[in-house]
Amino acid sequence: MNRNGKRLFAIAQYLIIPVLLVCMIAGVLRSNAALELESVRLAALEAERKEQAAQSDEQITEEEAPVSVPEAKTVKKNKNKLKDGTYTGTGQGYGGPITVEVTVKNGKIDGIKILSAPGETSPFFDRALTILPVMIQAGSANVDSVSGATFSSNGIKTAVGEALQKAGKKEKVALKPAVVTNPQPAAQDKKEETFKKPKRGWKDGKYKGTATGFGGPVRVVVTIKNGKIKKITAVGENETAFYWYNAQGVIPRIIDKQSPKVDVVSGATYSSRGIINAVIDA
Repeated sequence: MNRNGKRLFAIAQYLIIPVLLVCMIAGVLRSNAALELESVRLAALEAERKEQAAQSDEQITEEEAPVSVPEAKTVKKNKNKLKDGTYTGTGQGYGGPITVEVTVKNGKIDGIKILSAPGETSPFFDRALTILPVMIQAGSANVDSVSGATFSSNGIKTAVGEALQKAGKKEKVALKPAVVTNPQPAAQDKKEETFKKPKRGWKDGKYKGTATGFGGPVRVVVTIKNGKIKKITAVGENETAFYWYNAQGVIPRIIDKQSPKVDVVSGATYSSRGIINAVIDA
C-alpha cells in the first residue's frame, strides 16, 4: 500500500464511527415518529368509534320514543270506526218521512242513497241533496243544514244519523231550526167563514186586497166587470218561487166559482190561503 492509500484508510477509520452514530440517531428518530403517528391514528380511530356509538344510541332513542304514539292514535281511531255494512234510517222532511240507505266500507261512509221521499217538493229537495257529499266527506251527519231547504235537509240528516247509529256511531244530530213566517194560518180562515157573496153581483171596478202568505204580505188586484170576477192579479214578493207558482193555481178556481170559498192548493197551503184572503179583502 502506498503512502496516499494509507492516509485514506486512516481517514476512513476516523469517519466511520460518526457516520454510524448519525445512522443510529436517525433510526431512533424515525422509530419515535412512527410511534407518535400510530398513537395519533389509534386515538383518532377511538374518537370516531365513540362518535359512531353515540350517534347509534341517539337513533335508537329516537326510533323507540314515538312507538307509543301511533298505538294510541290507532286505538282512538278504532274506537270511532263504523261497522261495515248497509244501514237504513228515516227522518221527518218537509212533506213527510225521508228514508235513506247508508253504505259503510272500511269503517267509513262510502255512499248515501235516498230510498224514498214521497212528500218532498222537487226543487227544494234537489237543493237539500247537496248535503249528501258533505256528510260523506265529513263521515258524519252533523253538518250544516242547507239554507233554503232546511226542512228537507234536516230530514236527510236525521235519517243518516239514525243509520249511522246502527253502524256504531254515537252522536246526536244537531238540526237547524226552521223558521215558519206564518205560524197561525187558521186565524185567517175566519175571513172566509164570514165572507158572503152579494146576491146581485159585485160593483164593477178594480179592487185591491192584502193578506198574509207564507213569507209575508200577499197583494191582489181583482177586476170586476158586469158584476162578475173577470181577472185576479196576485203579487207575493216574499213568497218562495216554486210554492208561489203552485199557489196561483187557486186563482182560476176563484174565477170559475165566482167566489173565494175554494180549496187551498195542496203543497202551497200558506201562499194559496194568502191569495184567497187577499181576494176576500178586496
